[in-house]
Amino acid sequence: MTLGSVLLTLALAGCEEAAAPPEQGTEPELERVAAISAEPGHIDEEDPSRATVQVGGTVQLVALDADGNQVAVTWSSDDEDVAEVSASGLVQAVGVGTATIEAARGDRRAAAVITVEEDPPPASERAGFYVAPNGSPNGDGSRERPWDLRTALGHPSAVRPGDTIWVRGGTYRGAFQSSLRGSASAPIVLRAYPGERATIDGANGNGSTLRIDGEHAIYWGLEVMNSSPARTEDRETGVYIRSGNNKLVHLVIHDTGLAVYTEASAPNVDIVGCIIYNNGYNTTEGHGHALYIRNISGSKLLRDNVMFNQFAYGIHVYTTPGGGLNNITVEGNTSFNNGSVSSNSRVHSGNLLVGGEEPVQQGRVIDNMTYYSPDVGARNVSIGYSSTNNRDVVVRGNYAVGGDVVFTVRNWDQVTVQDNVFYGTDRIVELVESSLSGYTWGGNTHYRDASASAWRHAGGSYRFADWRSRTGLGATDRVEGTAPSETRVFMRPSEYEPGRAHVTVYNWANLAAVQVDMAGVLRPGDRYEVRNVQALFGEPIASGTYAGGTITIPLGGVNPPQPIGGSPTPPRKTGPFFDVFLVTKPAG
Repeated sequence: MTLGSVLLTLALAGCEEAAAPPEQGTEPELERVAAISAEPGHIDEEDPSRATVQVGGTVQLVALDADGNQVAVTWSSDDEDVAEVSASGLVQAVGVGTATIEAARGDRRAAAVITVEEDPPPASERAGFYVAPNGSPNGDGSRERPWDLRTALGHPSAVRPGDTIWVRGGTYRGAFQSSLRGSASAPIVLRAYPGERATIDGANGNGSTLRIDGEHAIYWGLEVMNSSPARTEDRETGVYIRSGNNKLVHLVIHDTGLAVYTEASAPNVDIVGCIIYNNGYNTTEGHGHALYIRNISGSKLLRDNVMFNQFAYGIHVYTTPGGGLNNITVEGNTSFNNGSVSSNSRVHSGNLLVGGEEPVQQGRVIDNMTYYSPDVGARNVSIGYSSTNNRDVVVRGNYAVGGDVVFTVRNWDQVTVQDNVFYGTDRIVELVESSLSGYTWGGNTHYRDASASAWRHAGGSYRFADWRSRTGLGATDRVEGTAPSETRVFMRPSEYEPGRAHVTVYNWANLAAVQVDMAGVLRPGDRYEVRNVQALFGEPIASGTYAGGTITIPLGGVNPPQPIGGSPTPPRKTGPFFDVFLVTKPAG
C-alpha cells in the first residue's frame, strides 16, 4: 500500500490483499474481476465485482485467476457515458446509471458491475429532523419547531434508524450524553447543517462534553471544544465513546482535556477525517492526547485525521493492564508537533504511539505522516511500549520527520517495517531489543548522513552500515544523504463527502506555492475552497472553480491557534516548510 492511497482490502469479502504474480512458466486463466478501491463509494462486501460510486469518483479493478493472482487483461466499458475504464483498470464515474466493465484475456471474459449515483441533494432539499440553540424539548424536530440538543441526543421516539438529525449553527453549552441507537444497515446521523458552524462548548458542563452511550450512529461535522481559560487537570474529555459501532466523521475537536477516549470494550469504532488540536493541560509535564484508543474485540479504525499541538500525544494507542490493543488500524493520519506546547516535549509526548501495558495484536500503521519542527525534541513514532511483549504489527508507507528519535521499535514477536521514509537531524531508528528474529524489514528510505552514529540497536549507536551489519536488517533500505530536496504532497480524499480532502505538504524545495492534482476529488465546474488547518475558521487561502487537473495552494504559512488559557510553550509556525490544508466544496 502506498502513502496517500485509500486502498480498501477485501478481507471482509473473503479475499486477501492482491496476491503475488504466478510463477514463471504458468499461463493463468482469467477467472474473475474484483474492485479494490472506490473513491468516494463502496464495494459490495459479499460480491467485490460490484461497486457503487458517486459521479466523479473512481473505482480500481483488478483481474484475478482462480488462485487470486493478478493477470493482465484488456478492459472495456459497455457504457462510457456512465463509466470509462483505463488500460490499468481504473474506472472513472461519468454519469448516473449502471455500466458493465469487462476484462478480456484470450477467449476468457469476466466483468464487474459499477453503479454510479448522483451527489446528495443540496442542503435546501434535505429532509430530516432539526436541532437549534433556541430549540425546545417541546419541539417536534421540524425546521419550525426544532429540538434542543439534549432532547435530540436522548433519541426521541420519532427518530428511527437511518434518520438524519441536522444541528443548526450556533453554540450548545454544557455536557451532553447521546443514546442515539440506529442499526448496522441504517445508522442514525447527527450532523452539522451544511455551511453552518455548530459548536458544543463543554466549559460549563459536568463531565465529558459529548458522551456516547448509544450504538450505530455517526457524529459528523460538529465542533467540540472547551472555552474555559482554566487549563488544569480538571479539564474534561471532549468525546468519550463508551459503546461500540459508532463513527466520528469530520469533527473539529480542540481545547478539551483529552480530545477522544474510547473504552476498550466498545468495538467497531471509526474515527475518520477529524481535525484535532490544542487539547490537554500541563502539570510538571504535558497531559492530554488527540486520540486515546484501546480495544478488546471487533476493530477500531483511525483514518485521515489531522492532529497537532496537543499537550501530550497525537495518536495514543495505549492501555493500562486489563484493557486491550487488538485489531487497531492507524491509516492516513497526519500528526505534527504534539507535545510541543508543554513544558517538556521530551517527556510523555509523541506524534504516534502504538503500544501499552497489554500486547498489541493485529496492529496496522499504514501511510501516516508526522512532523516535528526542528527545535522540538520528542520521540516521533514509537511502535511498542516499555517491556510489554507484543504480538504483531505492520508498519508500512509512513513518512516520519523530526524529533530526537524519528522511529522507535521495541518488543515484538512479529513486526513488518517496509517502504517508510525517515528523516531527522538526530537519531533516525532505535531498535530496543537485541533479538530481531521476528523482524521483516526492507525498502525504507533514511535521510541522514550515513557516517553519523544515528542508528541504535540494543543500547548502542552505529553508523548505518554498521547498524545494518549488526542487526541483519535494512539490506534493501537506502540512505539518501542529509535532507530531502523535492517537495512532497500527500492528498487524502474524504470517503464520506465528495469534494473534501486533506492535503499534507513537506515543502523541502521551499516553494511559494504547490500544484495539487484534485482529479477524483473535484469535478470540472465545482467551486472549491482551501483552508490551512491551523486557521480553520478563517477565510480561504485559495478558492475558485475547478477546471480539471491541478489547483494552486500557497505555502506562506499561518500563525497557529493559541491554546485557550495559554500554554508553557507557544505553538510553532510550521509554514512554509510544512503545512496541512483542507479542501472543501462550499455548501449550497
